[in-house]
Amino acid sequence: MLRWLAVIGIVILAHNHLHRVESLARYLAGQSCAVVIHIDKTASAEAADGLIAALASIPNIAFSERHHCEWGRFSLVEAALTASRQLLDSFPEATHVALISGSCLPIRPITELAAHLAEEPEADHIESVLVEQDGWVRDGLSAERFTLYFPFSFQRHRRIFDRFVDLQRKLKVRRQMPEGLSPHIGLQWWCLSRGTLQRIFDDPLLPAYKRFFKLTWIPDESFFQTLARKHSRHIINRPLTFVTFDNQGKPFTFYDDHLDLLTKCDNFFVRKIWPGADKLYEELLDPSRKSPDPATRSSDPMLKAVTRSVNLRSRGRPGLINQNRYTSRWYEQVFATARPYYVFDGFDRLFPRFLEGLRESEGLEMHGHLYAADKVEFIGDAQVFAGNLIASPPHRDYRPDQFLVNLVWGRRQILQGFLHDFGPSIRLRRHILRDPNAQIVRIAEGWMLAAYLHSRSQPDMEAVFFGLFRSERENLTKGFEEWDLKADILEIPLLALLNRPLRTARSIQTVLPPDTDIAPALSHIAVPEGFPEFLERMASEGFDIPEMEPLLAALRRQQKSDGFDPAKQIRRI
Repeated sequence: MLRWLAVIGIVILAHNHLHRVESLARYLAGQSCAVVIHIDKTASAEAADGLIAALASIPNIAFSERHHCEWGRFSLVEAALTASRQLLDSFPEATHVALISGSCLPIRPITELAAHLAEEPEADHIESVLVEQDGWVRDGLSAERFTLYFPFSFQRHRRIFDRFVDLQRKLKVRRQMPEGLSPHIGLQWWCLSRGTLQRIFDDPLLPAYKRFFKLTWIPDESFFQTLARKHSRHIINRPLTFVTFDNQGKPFTFYDDHLDLLTKCDNFFVRKIWPGADKLYEELLDPSRKSPDPATRSSDPMLKAVTRSVNLRSRGRPGLINQNRYTSRWYEQVFATARPYYVFDGFDRLFPRFLEGLRESEGLEMHGHLYAADKVEFIGDAQVFAGNLIASPPHRDYRPDQFLVNLVWGRRQILQGFLHDFGPSIRLRRHILRDPNAQIVRIAEGWMLAAYLHSRSQPDMEAVFFGLFRSERENLTKGFEEWDLKADILEIPLLALLNRPLRTARSIQTVLPPDTDIAPALSHIAVPEGFPEFLERMASEGFDIPEMEPLLAALRRQQKSDGFDPAKQIRRI
């Protein structure tokens, strides 16, 4: 028994890369399709004449009247109408008309498409949903496409376009749909039965519909979608062309490395193909190509791959920043850095061998004070570090947060750590505290040690201390308590560190990498000479220092121990 197959007509809207259009048209004509090509007037006369001459000998290929097409304007609909009418008139045997672009390719054999259309001869394959129910518009106007007037070009007169839209909103302008139509929207590419398309052309109200849609926004996504609802006897609300969009509403472009996923899609065409994808054109336009097993056919893997790609493009990889994508609070779910890193605050002021001791262990690449006022202390005193970071305070301070992000990215294969004072830079402090990759280990009263050490070189000791005290209480403490903290913070009271060094060391060891030994770093506690007396003077001036008396006693006891070395106890951890 012979099975009836649909006779497919293909309308191709082409505007550039006409050598690729020629290959596509030859393939479709070779598969017994009737083909009508519309060449945009933006293409040069030389290129258009070359394509026409190259395909002149193929009887089932024709060319329609040319229009100057512009995105968002009715000219794209006019081009599709002109070419579709010519196809119906020139190829009366065509049972269906599919609209594709010059950057489309077939991903399943045309014989399968013909059999698929023959299963429901009167069905129209077009995405057509009520605009009120549509979540299809990614970025731009939705219902207002139909209720406002759009006489100006978005691309050529953007400022006038936007101001006219704002004016209509203020005046509460609301156009009425032509009688008998309800606004529908959907993908530009469709496949309509001959009967539906002919009824659209024969509709006596078509001139009125065209006048209405000439003033709508992006009518190629609404004209046929709306009229099909009036004239179709059965709509299958799923287009035959696989198209997906990025977060800005632009069509995703496919390349040679998408071949395997594309051939497994259950659609019949795909858009948009990169013109340089030689492998895709060679494989997908091969008449002998076989279709994969229907059981393995699904567009879901391709959609997942596109989603991953779009996310990488819009949000980037964690810790990778370039000039056109910067860390934003709108993307807080994306880590600011590429991997965990360690920040030690206050330890080097009390433990002279802290940095040296950590460098003796494996598992952690330790820098010095990366954010010192007058220097950048990379490991090994490097002047240039991975990622072309230079030891220059002015360059670092231009974007201190980006400096850290690039530091971690440049050596993302290993864990890094550095010494830091959380007091000076609020911007950097906020960045680190909100970074879930930050592993912070700090002495809670380390800022007091910093105040004392600064006061040695400052004549106005009280002013220095007061400034740091206010910074700690109003900014630093507030930051650690009230900001949207995501960092992992281990805060150690100075009193606990002096009285219970073994227990404190155990706490620190639990948050460090397994190969890093904290014992050498915490050897030889050295309380700065004069520090207890400094605290007493500040207390006498009215500064509230928590647990003042026990802290002074612990500091003096430590000074009398003549450089007590806790490493012998700590090594029992």
